[in-house]
Amino acid sequence: MEPDSYIQPHRHLGEEKDETLIVLRGEMGLILFDEQGHIKGKALLGPARDRMMVNIPHGTFHTWISLEERSVFFEAKAGPYRPLTRPEKAAWAPGEGEESSAAYLTSLKRLFEPGEGRP
Repeated sequence: MEPDSYIQPHRHLGEEKDETLIVLRGEMGLILFDEQGHIKGKALLGPARDRMMVNIPHGTFHTWISLEERSVFFEAKAGPYRPLTRPEKAAWAPGEGEESSAAYLTSLKRLFEPGEGRP
């Protein structure tokens, strides 16, 4: 995943859809949100960090961003695969490919600047 990649904040509503994310290369930022889009947590993940894995409970709005070129992650959740439904996508965040998504991604990256949680 590259630093210019944007994943619209989303959640997985199925009770069996907890999601595990393991960063294998590079560095990524995970952001958790409440129902209104307020940030309720963040984590800096990577093999050179204190943490490289996280489990995201189903129903939790989240997104992750690449903070280093050529970052690689492994994502797992129970199958079968189901595309995200409208209630699973954050209505308060721009969709992927929308013009405002680049500015929103920039604001998310600022959460991990030095002094904001990134040494």
